[in-house]
Amino acid sequence: AQRLSQALAALLLNAAKFSPDASAIVVAVRRRDDMFEISVRDTGRGIAPEFAPRLFELFAQADESLGHADGGLGAGLAIAKQIAQLHGGDVEVDSAGHGLGTTATLRLPLLPGAAADAPADEHDLARLAGRRVLIIEDNADARDSLRMLVELGGNDVMTAANAAEGLHVVEGFTPDLVVCDIGLPDVDGYQLVQRLRDKLADQATRFIALTGYGRVEDRERALESGFDSFYVKPL
Repeated sequence: AQRLSQALAALLLNAAKFSPDASAIVVAVRRRDDMFEISVRDTGRGIAPEFAPRLFELFAQADESLGHADGGLGAGLAIAKQIAQLHGGDVEVDSAGHGLGTTATLRLPLLPGAAADAPADEHDLARLAGRRVLIIEDNADARDSLRMLVELGGNDVMTAANAAEGLHVVEGFTPDLVVCDIGLPDVDGYQLVQRLRDKLADQATRFIALTGYGRVEDRERALESGFDSFYVKPL
């Protein structure tokens, strides 16, 4: 998993490196027969036809007069391709020419018997489905991204940016699960979980601490305060 992440990151970084500011980079995922494809398309400088045959050579650079001014050794695509091939897949890159953008595609074989309706494993969002979830997090980006992630599993999600909002939400929304940050701006998560438990005393609500504080003593304090589980960001 670590190497496959590295291969995909190489494609994303390559697209970002050679694209102008405020341009779009589009990531698409599809299944093709027994292969899984992730394509990364940019609208950047593209690839000149004469350089295409050298694209996957280690340390090759399209404009060698630049030296390493673009912040890399020219090894990313070559390494991504080798990683993909070691997993039975491949990396292909297409470009209509200089200045016309590039599409890089990572192809990997599906596991034998893999299907869209395969049973969920222990990390699959399908195991968290049809639940009512409250997310309390003061960072807007972290809050929104986690909300979207949990909603993908088919859950009903409410959010709050601080303790006061969280306490207000549960007046009309009874969560099965509360995911709560510790470092909130008004009342910290240690105190908030106790107040929420008092309000939801008759409910079988579970409380998860999600925090940037990752020390052993932070975990111990969270569990002693009333959280059922403790996770360090990012989830």
